Amino acid sequence: MGANSNPLISVIIPAYNAEGFLERCVDSVLRQTLGDLEVVIVDDGSRDGTGVLCDKLASRCARVRVVHRENGGLSAARNTGIENARGSLLFFLDSDDYIAPEELEVLHRSMIESDSPMVVGGFVNVTDSGEPLSVALIEPGIVDERGFWDGYERGTNTEEHGEYVVSCGKLFDRSMFDDERFDVGKIHEDEFIIHRLVARAGRVGFADVAGYYYVQTEGSIMHSPSPSSFLDTAEALVSRARHFVGRGWWNYAFTALCEARGALSNSAETDRSALADARFQSLKAEWRSAIVEVASYVPGRQAAKALCALFAISPSLYISLKKNR
Repeated sequence: MGANSNPLISVIIPAYNAEGFLERCVDSVLRQTLGDLEVVIVDDGSRDGTGVLCDKLASRCARVRVVHRENGGLSAARNTGIENARGSLLFFLDSDDYIAPEELEVLHRSMIESDSPMVVGGFVNVTDSGEPLSVALIEPGIVDERGFWDGYERGTNTEEHGEYVVSCGKLFDRSMFDDERFDVGKIHEDEFIIHRLVARAGRVGFADVAGYYYVQTEGSIMHSPSPSSFLDTAEALVSRARHFVGRGWWNYAFTALCEARGALSNSAETDRSALADARFQSLKAEWRSAIVEVASYVPGRQAAKALCALFAISPSLYISLKKNR
């Protein structure tokens, strides 16, 4: 199939040192039952043979385009992909993951049926060799912004919880990114942007498909978190809580702040010196200010409030008690 200067869907694949798995990823897109698409690979300053492989894949298929750039991280690479995409719809795919042949067709059909600018699909968590570990699939339907976060709350501590937050596995109308970009320099970029995207969408569809294969790679950022990655998460969650406060959604704000407390605690558990870190202290102060305001509007949830109070008074004591439970 030849290239289309105005494809329906642009699949954006950031790639950094991905020569061992990028071809599998791209091939999964080219095998889609919906063929009106392009692949935009962003080589993010790779130091291995990824750049050469990208050019090789583009030479094989006119639907594959490559953008080479200096290394700037995942957010910067995704933003470059957005700016170079020609499609009216956008789909983000990480280079070590891959998708089932029907993934984009089902998501697109759900977008039409739900009349939504954002559609969520399910995930299959798999090993490097493709062995299934678990499936995350939310019941198909249509929700507004508040309904989206209702579902997120219900999904806490389940496989579906992460499905709400990540940008991969979702189909977006490109207008969602007219004046929106991923936060550059942040490790958990999806945590920062998701509440802004859902607010912009107003209406979100959930498709009956679990066709995104999320490869659980040992040694990845997700499986080797650092104090700074936990602090990024905490910063994103405090920002999300502030967004909910602006809506008067106190319970959602409280949940976000409880998750932020966990991220702050994890940063110090990973490295006790983080307790004295200026960024930790700044985020803790912002978190404390927010939790004092929000908790007063939330009925019940006494156990969570007690944990927040303890952490606000003494993070080190909180961590010690947590370890001894």
